[in-house]
Amino acid sequence: MKRTSSYLGLIAVALLLASLNGAAPAMAAPPAQTASAWTGFYFSNMNLQGNPAFVRDDSNIDFVWGSWGPGGGIGGENFSVRWIRWLFMDNPGNWTLTTITDDGVRLWVDDRLVIDAWHDQPPTAHSVTLNLTQAFHLVRMEYFQHCCVAEAHFRAQYTPAPAPQPTTPPADIWHGEYFDNPSLGGMPVLFRDDVNLNFDWGTAPPGIGISQGGNWSARWSSQRNMPNTGYYTVNATASDGVRVWVDDRILIDAWRDQTPTTYTAAVYLTQGQHRWRVEYYKHLGRAMLNMTISPGGASPTPAPQPGPQPFDITIDTRSPNFQKGNGPYAWTAFPNGYGGTAYWASNNTYTPRRYNWARWYLPPTRACYYEVSVYIPAGVATTRNARYWVAHAGRYELRQLNQAAHGNQWVSLGTFNFGGAGGEYVSLSDVTYEPYMSTIVVVDSVNFAPRCL
Repeated sequence: MKRTSSYLGLIAVALLLASLNGAAPAMAAPPAQTASAWTGFYFSNMNLQGNPAFVRDDSNIDFVWGSWGPGGGIGGENFSVRWIRWLFMDNPGNWTLTTITDDGVRLWVDDRLVIDAWHDQPPTAHSVTLNLTQAFHLVRMEYFQHCCVAEAHFRAQYTPAPAPQPTTPPADIWHGEYFDNPSLGGMPVLFRDDVNLNFDWGTAPPGIGISQGGNWSARWSSQRNMPNTGYYTVNATASDGVRVWVDDRILIDAWRDQTPTTYTAAVYLTQGQHRWRVEYYKHLGRAMLNMTISPGGASPTPAPQPGPQPFDITIDTRSPNFQKGNGPYAWTAFPNGYGGTAYWASNNTYTPRRYNWARWYLPPTRACYYEVSVYIPAGVATTRNARYWVAHAGRYELRQLNQAAHGNQWVSLGTFNFGGAGGEYVSLSDVTYEPYMSTIVVVDSVNFAPRCL
Protein backbone atom coordinates (compact mmCIF):
# COMPACT_ATOMS: atom_id res chain seq x y z
CA MET A 1 0.00 0.00 0.00
CA LYS A 2 2.80 2.38 0.91
CA ARG A 3 4.66 1.58 -2.33
CA THR A 4 1.49 2.16 -4.41
CA SER A 5 0.97 5.57 -2.74
CA SER A 6 4.57 6.53 -3.40
CA TYR A 7 4.22 5.50 -7.05
CA LEU A 8 1.05 7.55 -7.54
CA GLY A 9 2.67 10.52 -5.82
CA LEU A 10 5.68 10.32 -8.15
CA ILE A 11 3.40 10.22 -11.21
CA ALA A 12 1.66 13.41 -10.04
CA VAL A 13 4.97 15.13 -9.28
CA ALA A 14 6.46 14.09 -12.61
CA LEU A 15 3.46 15.39 -14.57
CA LEU A 16 3.51 18.68 -12.67
CA LEU A 17 7.25 19.16 -13.24
CA ALA A 18 6.86 18.29 -16.90
CA SER A 19 4.13 20.89 -17.37
CA LEU A 20 6.23 23.53 -15.59
CA ASN A 21 9.14 22.80 -17.92
CA GLY A 22 7.08 22.95 -21.07
CA ALA A 23 6.70 19.17 -21.53
CA ALA A 24 3.60 17.73 -23.15
CA PRO A 25 0.95 16.44 -20.71
CA ALA A 26 1.18 13.02 -22.35
CA MET A 27 4.68 12.37 -20.96
CA ALA A 28 5.07 8.74 -20.04
CA ALA A 29 4.68 7.93 -16.35
CA PRO A 30 7.79 6.74 -14.53
CA PRO A 31 8.18 3.05 -13.90
CA ALA A 32 7.32 1.66 -10.48
CA GLN A 33 9.37 3.25 -7.70
CA THR A 34 11.18 0.89 -5.38
CA ALA A 35 12.52 1.65 -1.93
CA SER A 36 16.06 1.44 -3.24
CA ALA A 37 15.81 3.30 -6.55
CA TRP A 38 15.57 6.77 -8.03
CA THR A 39 13.35 7.46 -11.02
CA GLY A 40 15.54 9.25 -13.54
CA PHE A 41 14.20 11.37 -16.42
CA TYR A 42 16.93 11.91 -19.03
CA PHE A 43 16.70 14.80 -21.52
CA SER A 44 18.73 15.44 -24.66
CA ASN A 45 19.02 19.16 -23.81
CA MET A 46 20.50 21.12 -20.88
CA ASN A 47 17.21 22.64 -19.71
CA LEU A 48 15.02 19.63 -18.80
CA GLN A 49 12.68 20.66 -21.62
CA GLY A 50 10.21 18.62 -23.57
CA ASN A 51 9.66 14.88 -23.16
CA PRO A 52 12.53 12.91 -21.68
CA ALA A 53 14.57 10.85 -24.13
CA PHE A 54 14.21 7.92 -21.72
CA VAL A 55 13.21 7.11 -18.12
CA ARG A 56 14.86 4.51 -15.91
CA ASP A 57 15.40 3.45 -12.31
CA ASP A 58 18.83 4.25 -10.87
CA SER A 59 19.73 2.52 -7.61
CA ASN A 60 22.10 5.37 -6.73
CA ILE A 61 23.07 8.75 -8.14
CA ASP A 62 26.72 7.92 -8.45
CA PHE A 63 27.87 8.41 -12.04
CA VAL A 64 31.11 9.28 -13.76
CA TRP A 65 30.21 9.30 -17.44
CA GLY A 66 33.37 11.11 -18.54
CA SER A 67 32.93 12.14 -22.15
CA TRP A 68 30.34 9.40 -22.74
CA GLY A 69 26.63 9.96 -22.49
CA PRO A 70 24.28 8.42 -19.91
CA GLY A 71 22.73 6.03 -22.45
CA GLY A 72 19.56 5.99 -24.51
CA GLY A 73 21.23 7.64 -27.47
CA ILE A 74 22.16 10.81 -25.53
CA GLY A 75 25.66 12.14 -26.25
CA GLY A 76 28.28 13.15 -23.70
CA GLU A 77 27.44 16.89 -23.78
CA ASN A 78 24.37 19.13 -23.57
CA PHE A 79 22.04 16.84 -21.63
CA SER A 80 20.15 17.01 -18.32
CA VAL A 81 18.58 14.67 -15.79
CA ARG A 82 15.88 14.89 -13.14
CA TRP A 83 15.89 12.23 -10.41
CA ILE A 84 12.95 11.82 -7.99
CA ARG A 85 12.71 9.54 -4.98
CA TRP A 86 10.82 9.11 -1.73
CA LEU A 87 13.79 8.74 0.61
CA PHE A 88 13.21 7.27 4.05
CA MET A 89 15.15 8.98 6.85
CA ASP A 90 15.38 6.28 9.50
CA ASN A 91 16.49 8.67 12.26
CA PRO A 92 15.09 12.06 13.21
CA GLY A 93 17.58 14.88 13.39
CA ASN A 94 20.31 16.42 11.27
CA TRP A 95 20.98 14.95 7.83
CA THR A 96 23.79 16.27 5.64
CA LEU A 97 22.93 16.07 1.93
CA THR A 98 25.82 16.44 -0.51
CA THR A 99 25.92 16.74 -4.29
CA ILE A 100 29.06 16.48 -6.41
CA THR A 101 28.59 17.45 -10.03
CA ASP A 102 30.19 18.65 -13.21
CA ASP A 103 28.26 20.82 -14.25
CA GLY A 104 25.05 22.32 -12.72
CA VAL A 105 22.91 20.95 -9.89
CA ARG A 106 19.76 21.80 -7.93
CA LEU A 107 18.37 19.84 -4.98
CA TRP A 108 14.90 19.99 -3.43
CA VAL A 109 13.68 18.31 -0.25
CA ASP A 110 9.91 18.24 0.23
CA ASP A 111 9.65 20.88 -2.55
CA ARG A 112 12.08 23.20 -0.76
CA LEU A 113 15.13 24.29 -2.76
CA VAL A 114 18.17 23.60 -0.57
CA ILE A 115 21.09 23.55 -3.06
CA ASP A 116 21.19 25.84 -6.09
CA ALA A 117 24.37 25.72 -8.18
CA TRP A 118 22.93 25.82 -11.68
CA HIS A 119 26.05 26.81 -13.59
CA ASP A 120 29.07 25.34 -15.34
CA GLN A 121 31.68 24.07 -12.89
CA PRO A 122 34.37 21.44 -12.47
CA PRO A 123 33.53 18.56 -10.11
CA THR A 124 32.31 20.52 -7.08
CA ALA A 125 30.73 19.45 -3.78
CA HIS A 126 27.76 21.33 -2.33
CA SER A 127 26.32 20.38 1.07
CA VAL A 128 23.37 21.34 3.23
CA THR A 129 22.41 20.10 6.69
CA LEU A 130 18.68 19.78 7.42
CA ASN A 131 16.75 18.74 10.50
CA LEU A 132 14.39 16.06 9.21
CA THR A 133 11.73 13.90 10.80
CA GLN A 134 11.84 10.09 10.80
CA ALA A 135 9.68 9.62 7.71
CA PHE A 136 9.66 9.48 3.91
CA HIS A 137 10.82 12.74 2.32
CA LEU A 138 10.43 13.65 -1.33
CA VAL A 139 13.90 14.37 -2.77
CA ARG A 140 14.44 15.79 -6.25
CA MET A 141 17.82 16.36 -7.84
CA GLU A 142 18.29 18.12 -11.18
CA TYR A 143 21.51 18.11 -13.17
CA PHE A 144 22.83 19.41 -16.46
CA GLN A 145 26.01 18.66 -18.39
CA HIS A 146 27.37 21.26 -20.77
CA CYS A 147 30.84 20.35 -21.87
CA CYS A 148 33.66 17.93 -21.48
CA VAL A 149 33.59 15.57 -18.48
CA ALA A 150 30.23 14.59 -16.95
CA GLU A 151 29.60 13.26 -13.45
CA ALA A 152 26.88 13.40 -10.79
CA HIS A 153 26.74 12.08 -7.22
CA PHE A 154 24.37 12.32 -4.26
CA ARG A 155 25.06 11.42 -0.62
CA ALA A 156 22.90 11.54 2.52
CA GLN A 157 24.55 11.17 5.93
CA TYR A 158 22.93 11.23 9.36
CA THR A 159 24.70 13.35 11.98
CA PRO A 160 23.78 12.37 15.55
CA ALA A 161 23.08 15.36 17.73
CA PRO A 162 25.87 16.01 20.25
CA ALA A 163 25.07 15.85 23.91
CA PRO A 164 23.58 19.16 25.01
CA GLN A 165 26.11 21.51 26.51
CA PRO A 166 25.30 24.40 28.81
CA THR A 167 25.59 27.46 26.65
CA THR A 168 24.66 31.07 26.84
CA PRO A 169 22.49 31.94 23.88
CA PRO A 170 24.10 34.54 21.63
CA ALA A 171 22.87 38.03 22.34
CA ASP A 172 22.25 40.86 19.94
CA ILE A 173 21.66 38.70 16.84
CA TRP A 174 21.66 40.44 13.45
CA HIS A 175 18.51 39.53 11.50
CA GLY A 176 19.48 39.45 7.82
CA GLU A 177 17.33 39.89 4.71
CA TYR A 178 19.00 39.19 1.36
CA PHE A 179 17.74 40.49 -2.00
CA ASP A 180 18.54 39.24 -5.50
CA ASN A 181 19.06 42.82 -6.72
CA PRO A 182 21.45 45.64 -5.70
CA SER A 183 18.72 48.04 -4.50
CA LEU A 184 17.00 46.18 -1.61
CA GLY A 185 13.96 46.05 -3.86
CA GLY A 186 10.97 43.74 -3.60
CA MET A 187 10.76 40.79 -1.23
CA PRO A 188 13.87 39.18 0.29
CA VAL A 189 14.81 35.80 -1.18
CA LEU A 190 16.82 34.66 1.85
CA PHE A 191 16.48 35.21 5.60
CA ARG A 192 19.33 34.39 7.98
CA ASP A 193 20.46 35.32 11.49
CA ASP A 194 24.12 36.21 11.99
CA VAL A 195 26.04 36.71 15.23
CA ASN A 196 28.60 39.03 13.60
CA LEU A 197 28.75 41.06 10.40
CA ASN A 198 32.10 39.77 9.21
CA PHE A 199 31.92 38.34 5.69
CA ASP A 200 34.26 37.80 2.78
CA TRP A 201 32.16 36.20 0.05
CA GLY A 202 34.68 36.77 -2.75
CA THR A 203 32.81 36.33 -6.03
CA ALA A 204 30.35 33.74 -4.66
CA PRO A 205 26.72 34.53 -3.77
CA PRO A 206 25.92 34.71 -0.03
CA GLY A 207 23.40 31.87 -0.04
CA ILE A 208 20.52 30.04 -1.66
CA GLY A 209 18.25 32.27 -3.74
CA ILE A 210 20.95 34.73 -4.81
CA SER A 211 21.55 33.95 -8.46
CA GLN A 212 25.04 35.33 -8.85
CA GLY A 213 28.03 36.81 -7.05
CA GLY A 214 27.22 40.40 -8.05
CA ASN A 215 24.11 42.59 -8.16
CA TRP A 216 22.62 41.66 -4.80
CA SER A 217 21.99 43.46 -1.52
CA ALA A 218 21.24 42.78 2.14
CA ARG A 219 19.80 44.48 5.18
CA TRP A 220 20.52 43.52 8.80
CA SER A 221 18.68 44.83 11.87
CA SER A 222 19.33 44.31 15.55
CA GLN A 223 18.35 45.52 19.01
CA ARG A 224 21.72 45.79 20.72
CA ASN A 225 22.48 46.56 24.35
CA MET A 226 24.99 49.31 25.10
CA PRO A 227 26.45 48.47 28.53
CA ASN A 228 27.41 52.04 29.44
CA THR A 229 26.54 55.61 28.57
CA GLY A 230 29.24 57.25 26.48
CA TYR A 231 30.87 57.31 23.08
CA TYR A 232 31.02 54.24 20.82
CA THR A 233 33.14 53.79 17.70
CA VAL A 234 31.57 52.23 14.60
CA ASN A 235 33.86 50.81 11.90
CA ALA A 236 32.58 49.54 8.57
CA THR A 237 34.76 48.09 5.79
CA ALA A 238 32.93 47.24 2.59
CA SER A 239 33.12 46.52 -1.09
CA ASP A 240 30.78 47.87 -2.44
CA GLY A 241 28.18 50.12 -0.75
CA VAL A 242 27.40 50.32 2.97
CA ARG A 243 25.12 52.36 5.24
CA VAL A 244 24.85 52.20 9.04
CA TRP A 245 22.06 53.63 11.22
CA VAL A 246 21.50 53.71 14.97
CA ASP A 247 18.03 54.65 16.23
CA ASP A 248 17.20 55.71 12.63
CA ARG A 249 20.12 58.16 12.60
CA ILE A 250 22.54 57.53 9.75
CA LEU A 251 26.17 57.28 10.88
CA ILE A 252 27.92 55.96 7.77
CA ASP A 253 26.66 56.63 4.25
CA ALA A 254 28.94 55.18 1.56
CA TRP A 255 26.41 53.85 -0.95
CA ARG A 256 28.64 53.49 -4.01
CA ASP A 257 30.88 51.07 -5.90
CA GLN A 258 34.28 50.87 -4.22
CA THR A 259 37.19 48.60 -3.44
CA PRO A 260 37.38 47.53 0.24
CA THR A 261 37.23 50.85 2.12
CA THR A 262 36.99 51.53 5.86
CA TYR A 263 34.71 54.17 7.39
CA THR A 264 34.64 55.22 11.05
CA ALA A 265 32.05 57.13 13.05
CA ALA A 266 31.76 58.01 16.74
CA VAL A 267 28.35 58.23 18.38
CA TYR A 268 27.22 59.10 21.91
CA LEU A 269 24.71 56.56 23.25
CA THR A 270 22.90 56.08 26.51
CA GLN A 271 23.06 52.79 28.41
CA GLY A 272 20.47 50.24 27.26
CA GLN A 273 18.91 49.01 24.03
CA HIS A 274 19.38 50.79 20.70
CA ARG A 275 18.10 49.99 17.22
CA TRP A 276 20.79 49.30 14.62
CA ARG A 277 20.42 48.82 10.88
CA VAL A 278 23.13 47.99 8.32
CA GLU A 279 22.55 47.95 4.55
CA TYR A 280 24.93 46.61 1.92
CA TYR A 281 25.00 46.08 -1.83
CA LYS A 282 27.36 44.28 -4.19
CA HIS A 283 27.89 45.21 -7.81
CA LEU A 284 31.13 43.82 -9.27
CA GLY A 285 34.28 42.11 -8.07
CA ARG A 286 35.00 40.93 -4.53
CA ALA A 287 32.14 41.05 -2.02
CA MET A 288 33.05 41.72 1.61
CA LEU A 289 31.64 43.47 4.67
CA ASN A 290 32.95 43.91 8.21
CA MET A 291 31.09 46.08 10.72
CA THR A 292 31.97 46.45 14.40
CA ILE A 293 30.71 48.51 17.34
CA SER A 294 33.15 49.07 20.18
CA PRO A 295 32.95 51.20 23.34
CA GLY A 296 35.16 54.23 23.65
CA GLY A 297 36.38 56.87 21.26
CA ALA A 298 36.81 60.59 21.50
CA SER A 299 33.95 63.01 21.17
CA PRO A 300 33.67 63.56 17.43
CA THR A 301 34.63 67.00 16.18
CA PRO A 302 32.61 67.70 13.03
CA ALA A 303 34.77 68.59 10.09
CA PRO A 304 34.35 72.02 8.50
CA GLN A 305 32.12 71.94 5.42
CA PRO A 306 32.70 73.78 2.11
CA GLY A 307 29.53 75.85 2.44
CA PRO A 308 26.33 76.08 0.38
CA GLN A 309 26.39 74.47 -3.07
CA PRO A 310 23.95 74.71 -6.00
CA PHE A 311 20.58 73.14 -5.09
CA ASP A 312 21.23 73.58 -1.34
CA ILE A 313 18.64 75.43 0.76
CA THR A 314 20.30 78.05 2.96
CA ILE A 315 18.31 79.89 5.63
CA ASP A 316 19.98 82.91 7.24
CA THR A 317 18.72 85.19 9.97
CA ARG A 318 16.99 87.52 7.45
CA SER A 319 14.92 84.72 5.87
CA PRO A 320 11.15 84.50 6.53
CA ASN A 321 11.85 80.84 7.40
CA PHE A 322 13.93 81.97 10.41
CA GLN A 323 12.20 82.76 13.71
CA LYS A 324 13.51 83.63 17.17
CA GLY A 325 12.13 84.38 20.59
CA ASN A 326 13.60 86.22 23.56
CA GLY A 327 13.90 85.62 27.26
CA PRO A 328 14.83 88.25 29.88
CA TYR A 329 18.20 88.77 28.21
CA ALA A 330 17.42 89.08 24.50
CA TRP A 331 19.49 87.94 21.57
CA THR A 332 22.11 90.54 20.69
CA ALA A 333 22.79 91.16 16.98
CA PHE A 334 26.29 91.52 15.55
CA PRO A 335 27.40 92.05 11.92
CA ASN A 336 29.91 89.34 11.06
CA GLY A 337 27.53 86.43 10.44
CA TYR A 338 27.30 84.45 7.19
CA GLY A 339 24.23 86.34 5.99
CA GLY A 340 25.41 89.68 7.35
CA THR A 341 23.81 89.40 10.80
CA ALA A 342 24.13 86.85 13.59
CA TYR A 343 22.95 86.78 17.21
CA TRP A 344 24.46 85.81 20.55
CA ALA A 345 23.17 85.28 24.06
CA SER A 346 24.58 84.18 27.40
CA ASN A 347 23.63 80.66 28.31
CA ASN A 348 21.03 79.28 30.69
CA THR A 349 21.92 76.19 32.70
CA TYR A 350 18.44 74.63 32.54
CA THR A 351 15.21 75.54 30.79
CA PRO A 352 13.59 78.48 32.64
CA ARG A 353 10.09 79.81 32.08
CA ARG A 354 11.46 82.18 29.44
CA TYR A 355 14.62 81.68 27.43
CA ASN A 356 16.15 82.59 24.07
CA TRP A 357 15.42 80.28 21.17
CA ALA A 358 15.74 80.22 17.36
CA ARG A 359 14.33 78.02 14.58
CA TRP A 360 15.19 77.51 10.92
CA TYR A 361 12.22 76.00 9.02
CA LEU A 362 12.83 73.90 5.91
CA PRO A 363 10.31 75.16 3.34
CA PRO A 364 8.12 72.63 1.49
CA THR A 365 10.38 70.76 -0.90
CA ARG A 366 11.01 67.25 -2.17
CA ALA A 367 11.32 64.40 0.30
CA CYS A 368 15.00 63.58 0.63
CA TYR A 369 17.89 63.00 2.96
CA TYR A 370 19.49 66.38 3.71
CA GLU A 371 22.85 67.06 5.35
CA VAL A 372 22.28 69.82 7.88
CA SER A 373 25.17 72.27 8.49
CA VAL A 374 25.32 75.32 10.76
CA TYR A 375 27.54 78.39 10.37
CA ILE A 376 29.68 79.41 13.38
CA PRO A 377 31.15 82.95 13.21
CA ALA A 378 34.64 83.47 14.61
CA GLY A 379 35.55 85.02 17.92
CA VAL A 380 32.13 85.01 19.61
CA ALA A 381 30.86 81.57 20.70
CA THR A 382 32.35 80.02 23.84
CA THR A 383 29.84 77.26 24.60
CA ARG A 384 31.02 73.67 24.32
CA ASN A 385 27.51 72.27 24.43
CA ALA A 386 25.23 73.99 21.94
CA ARG A 387 22.18 71.72 21.73
CA TYR A 388 20.59 71.62 18.27
CA TRP A 389 17.31 69.79 17.81
CA VAL A 390 16.42 68.50 14.32
CA ALA A 391 12.69 67.92 13.73
CA HIS A 392 12.27 65.73 10.65
CA ALA A 393 9.80 63.11 9.38
CA GLY A 394 7.96 63.06 12.72
CA ARG A 395 11.14 62.59 14.77
CA TYR A 396 13.22 64.86 17.04
CA GLU A 397 16.97 64.26 17.25
CA LEU A 398 19.52 66.05 19.41
CA ARG A 399 22.95 67.08 18.15
CA GLN A 400 25.46 68.65 20.55
CA LEU A 401 28.17 70.91 19.14
CA ASN A 402 31.27 72.55 20.62
CA GLN A 403 30.79 75.98 19.04
CA ALA A 404 34.00 77.25 20.64
CA ALA A 405 36.05 74.88 18.46
CA HIS A 406 35.00 76.56 15.21
CA GLY A 407 35.25 79.98 13.63
CA ASN A 408 33.88 81.24 10.31
CA GLN A 409 33.07 77.64 9.38
CA TRP A 410 30.15 75.52 8.28
CA VAL A 411 29.89 72.47 10.54
CA SER A 412 27.77 69.40 9.75
CA LEU A 413 25.21 68.12 12.26
CA GLY A 414 24.63 64.97 10.19
CA THR A 415 22.26 63.69 7.51
CA PHE A 416 18.54 63.35 8.20
CA ASN A 417 15.49 62.11 6.33
CA PHE A 418 13.04 64.99 5.71
CA GLY A 419 9.51 64.42 4.46
CA GLY A 420 9.49 67.76 2.63
CA ALA A 421 5.88 68.68 3.44
CA GLY A 422 6.77 71.64 5.67
CA GLY A 423 6.84 72.09 9.43
CA GLU A 424 10.30 70.51 9.79
CA TYR A 425 13.07 72.56 11.34
CA VAL A 426 16.35 72.94 13.21
CA SER A 427 16.18 74.70 16.56
CA LEU A 428 18.71 76.05 19.07
CA SER A 429 18.24 77.66 22.48
CA ASP A 430 20.53 79.25 25.05
CA VAL A 431 20.08 76.22 27.36
CA THR A 432 23.46 74.43 27.50
CA TYR A 433 23.61 72.76 30.99
CA GLU A 434 26.79 74.74 31.65
CA PRO A 435 27.06 77.08 34.69
CA TYR A 436 24.60 79.97 34.41
CA MET A 437 25.74 82.82 32.08
CA SER A 438 29.25 81.37 31.82
CA THR A 439 29.33 80.89 28.03
CA ILE A 440 28.06 82.50 24.82
CA VAL A 441 25.71 80.78 22.35
CA VAL A 442 25.69 81.92 18.71
CA VAL A 443 22.81 81.79 16.22
CA ASP A 444 23.51 82.15 12.49
CA SER A 445 22.63 80.44 9.19
CA VAL A 446 21.62 76.80 8.58
CA ASN A 447 22.17 74.93 5.29
CA PHE A 448 20.19 71.92 3.99
CA ALA A 449 22.16 69.99 1.36
CA PRO A 450 20.23 67.25 -0.51
CA ARG A 451 21.71 63.78 -0.22
CA CYS A 452 18.91 61.89 -1.93
CA LEU A 453 19.44 58.10 -2.02
